[in-house]
Amino acid sequence: MGEAGWLLLFLFLGVCSLIIVGVLQPRRPRKSPAHGDSLAVPLIVDEAHRTTPTVPTLQLAEWLAIVNDHPDEAPHTLVVGTSGTGKTTLAQAIAATRTDFLAILDLKWKPGKWGGLSAIPIDDDGRYTQLEAGAKALLEELTNRLVSLKQGVTTFPPLTIVAEEFPTLIAECPSAAELFKQVGRLGRELRIRLVGLSQSERVKSLGISGEGDAKDNYTIIRLGKAALDVMPGARHFPRPAVLEWKGAHRLLLLEGLLHLATRPIAPSRAWVFETPYTGTPKQTQKQDEAEELFTIEEVGQIVALILSGIEGSAAVRSMPRYNRRRHRIYLHYFERLKAALEAAHNRDSGDILTTPQKNGGSL
Repeated sequence: MGEAGWLLLFLFLGVCSLIIVGVLQPRRPRKSPAHGDSLAVPLIVDEAHRTTPTVPTLQLAEWLAIVNDHPDEAPHTLVVGTSGTGKTTLAQAIAATRTDFLAILDLKWKPGKWGGLSAIPIDDDGRYTQLEAGAKALLEELTNRLVSLKQGVTTFPPLTIVAEEFPTLIAECPSAAELFKQVGRLGRELRIRLVGLSQSERVKSLGISGEGDAKDNYTIIRLGKAALDVMPGARHFPRPAVLEWKGAHRLLLLEGLLHLATRPIAPSRAWVFETPYTGTPKQTQKQDEAEELFTIEEVGQIVALILSGIEGSAAVRSMPRYNRRRHRIYLHYFERLKAALEAAHNRDSGDILTTPQKNGGSL
C-alpha cells in the first residue's frame, strides 16, 4: 500500500474513534434552576412572548392586614393616584375595616359617603373655615396626648384621620401641612394614624418642601399611572395598584374592594368635636331659629327617630314640619342631637374609652 493510502487509512480510523467515544461518553445532567442556578427566578410570558420575573402579589385581605393591623410598622398610609383611579374607594375600605375612631376631613363630603358617618366638609359659602378648625382640633388632640404621655399615660384610644384631597387641604388650610408632619412623626406612639389621599406625592404638594423625610413615615399605595411608574408589571392588572412597604414593592389585588367600601360604619366610631358654624349672618340666624323651632314633644319625636336607627336624609325628612329649603339646618340639628344622646348614653354606662370627647380633648 502506498504512503497516501496509509495516510487515508489512519484518518478514517481516527474519525471512527471520535464517533465511538462521543456515543459512549455519559451525558452530564443539565443543572436544574431549582438547584441554586442563578436562573431560578420564576418567569411569566406575556403577550409579546417576552419573559419577565414574577413579583410578590398580595390578596385583598393580605394588604389590608398590613395597613390596618400593623400600627407600629405601618402607622400611616398615603394613597396616590390621579382622579378616577379609586383612591376614595380604597380609603373607604380601610376606614370600614378598622376599629379606630374616625376623623374625616373631606371637602367633597356628601351624606352616606363614609359608611354613613359625617365628615368635616367645606363651609356653606365654599370657604375652608370648618376644615381648618378640624385640623387645629386634631393637632390639639395630638398635643394633649403628648402631655398625657409625659404624665405616665401610655394607652390611648386609636384614632384614624382620613384626609381627602390632601394637597388642596394643605393649600387652603394652614394647619393641614403641620398635621401631616406632626402626625407622621409623633402619631405612632400616641395611636393617631393618618390616611391621606393625593394626586401627587411631590413634597411641595404635601407641604413638606425641604422636609422630604416626613414622607418616610408613610406606607405608600400607588394607583393607576403612579403604580405603573414604579412597577410596569402592574399593567397586566385591570386596576394597577402597588404597595411600597419596608423598601419593597408589592402588587395589590383589588377584587372585593367595593364591597368593603360600602359597609356601614357605626356612628359611635365618629370622633366628635365642635367646629364653628361659618355661614353668612343670614344663615347663622336661620340656624338659631332652628334651635327654637321644635317643641318639647317634637324633640321627643326626633329622639324616637334616632333611637329607631333611621339614618341620613331619610331621618331628616321625617322630622316634624320638614322644609326642603331648611334641609341642611335640620340635618345639622339631627346630628348634634344624635351625638349628644350617644355621649350621654356612654357617660351613663361609664365607658370612657368608647366615646370621643368634644373639642378635641384627650380621649
